[in-house]
Amino acid sequence: MRLTNLKIDSAKLEQGDWVGDIPGLGDIRLLVRGLGNDDYRRRQAELTAALPRHLRKEPAEQDKVANTLIVETLLEGWEKVEGDDGKPLPFSREAVLAILSDPDMRAFNDGVIWAASVVSERRKADLDADVGKSKRP
Repeated sequence: MRLTNLKIDSAKLEQGDWVGDIPGLGDIRLLVRGLGNDDYRRRQAELTAALPRHLRKEPAEQDKVANTLIVETLLEGWEKVEGDDGKPLPFSREAVLAILSDPDMRAFNDGVIWAASVVSERRKADLDADVGKSKRP
């Protein structure tokens, strides 16, 4: 295998890309930056260092860190997200945090992480081969 086939699209990792067909999220599409982007890694180190060592393994504290990382460094937008009333829910950091803070909405959290991992693993060769094959959103 050529090493060039292993190259990821680092621009997409940093700037973000739209992801659909997310397991468990129906027809929702998310605009996410790649898991492990520069801001993610920087902020993760800050948040972890700020926690007392004895709290770093506590699930509730880990959830707070994960939610903060999603809000601040991963999720940039969404399509086809509706509120309980069936109306489109406008994207905002506050709306994202409210969803992520609800323990019964774990599927959304998992979906964002899954989408971010997809963006972080997209290969440049695959994207180059797909040019012209997909429709714009």
